[in-house]
Amino acid sequence: MNLTRAITCEVSSAGILLRADDALQQLHIRAGGNLGGTLACPALLSLTQMVAGLRMRLARPVCVADGPNNLELWVEAEPFNKDVKLSILGWRKIHNVAVKPTSRDIWPD
Repeated sequence: MNLTRAITCEVSSAGILLRADDALQQLHIRAGGNLGGTLACPALLSLTQMVAGLRMRLARPVCVADGPNNLELWVEAEPFNKDVKLSILGWRKIHNVAVKPTSRDIWPD
C-alpha cells in the first residue's frame, strides 16, 4: 500500500486502542481485536508500552501478521498527553516463503 499520508492511532498507556484510522482499525480487528479493546498487534503494542514507559519518541520498522500475509510497517511513536500516538509512514506486504513454497524450495525425491 502506497501511503499518501500517515496512518495514525492513539493508544492508552494501558494498551487500549482509543482511536485509529480505518486501515489500522481493520488490521486490529483482523488480528482479533475489538473496538475499545487492547491493541491486538503484539509488535505495535510492545512499541506502545515502551514509549509509554520511557516517555520518549521512538521510530522503527515493525513486522506484523495480517492473516496469511506479513506486513512491514515503519512506525513513529511518541507520547501524547498521557497516551501514545502511533504514526505509520510505511506499509508494505512482505513475502512469506513458508506460506507458498516454490519448486526450488522443495527437496527432490
